[in-house]
Amino acid sequence: DDVTSSINPQTGIANDVPMPPAPPGSSVNKTEFGLDLGGASTVEALRTAWTAALRRHGPLLEGLRPVVQMRERPRPGGPELRLIAGPIANAATAARLCASMTAAGSICAPATFDGQRLAGR
Repeated sequence: DDVTSSINPQTGIANDVPMPPAPPGSSVNKTEFGLDLGGASTVEALRTAWTAALRRHGPLLEGLRPVVQMRERPRPGGPELRLIAGPIANAATAARLCASMTAAGSICAPATFDGQRLAGR
């Protein structure tokens, strides 16, 4: 009787059958967005850029935290470090914040919020 009680009468499939894991990159893992505030070759330079961005755009960056994203450069010279601020819930909000920052003369592009936390000094 226990076995039949877990069967969905409409489909005839047991309700307690585990679902297979979601494939990587599926919509189950919510993508967080961020603001790409520029690149540098050292973490120290990114810290300086973050401090300058906070000074210039404090209200826009309120509640966001910086991460370092490493990107391979198309030319020799080692990887490039990018300063990404986030997380931001959706791409539209990230684009709107970037539009405000670029209108004020700063570098900003919407990006995926992914990377290692930028530690303070």
